[in-house]
Amino acid sequence: MSDAQSQPATGPTRRDVLAGMAGVAAVALAPSTAAAWADETATRRLLASARLTGIELGASYLDLVQVVWATLAPTYGAQDLDRLVRVVNDAPAGAPLTEILLKQGLLPAAQALASTWYTGASAADGGQTVLFYNDALMWRSCAFTKPPATCGGPFGYWEQPYQPALTAPISPTASTATKA
Repeated sequence: MSDAQSQPATGPTRRDVLAGMAGVAAVALAPSTAAAWADETATRRLLASARLTGIELGASYLDLVQVVWATLAPTYGAQDLDRLVRVVNDAPAGAPLTEILLKQGLLPAAQALASTWYTGASAADGGQTVLFYNDALMWRSCAFTKPPATCGGPFGYWEQPYQPALTAPISPTASTATKA
């Protein structure tokens, strides 16, 4: 028996088809945010949002920045939101943003932006519309809590007294119960 083909292939071989399917799967599974990260507008919006909220917002927030802007634009205007981004990003480090935004007439939009990021609810309609709950910044700013139904650790973690995550790992074998 020989590995050589008895007749040359006239179409794609099985190997070609499998390689093509693997390529399609790789492209389909690639993060969609990778292309958006290169978008200058989204990047500048994230930088301004991070400066206003005091919490670093990385590439994982790219989808949410689009949601936040689409929600606030009808109320505060796309041009004013773009101007807010420019003013915040161009302000010197350590500058009093509240005073700068007040002088520019952008303080209400900045407050709505920060409120939306922290609560995950639209500040444009007084919080009636929840945009993203589990990803709201309130959970990152309060290290002692988490969104409901989000696991906090291994079974029994709630028995242990609170300690910041970086200083004392939770021991799944520790127990407050005494043995007789």
